Amino acid sequence: MKIAELAAQLRQRQADRGMAWSTLRRLSDADIIDCYITCSHCGERQFDRATLARIIAQATDAETFIALCNVNARGKH
Repeated sequence: MKIAELAAQLRQRQADRGMAWSTLRRLSDADIIDCYITCSHCGERQFDRATLARIIAQATDAETFIALCNVNARGKH
């Protein structure tokens, strides 16, 4: 999956949950992806760049990306 395609799907996912498009448009592709790979409890990114690149390459859509992130997450809070 390409980063831009993933970011677009993640933006749509957030819009579907009520986040304003004006906010979503201000986030870069990297920022929107970081929202999904950063621990909301401690602020730590859950993957190094190589692992993130592998997960994105394996993902076929945003839901698969999220599932792969959950399987590969470093810590469980």
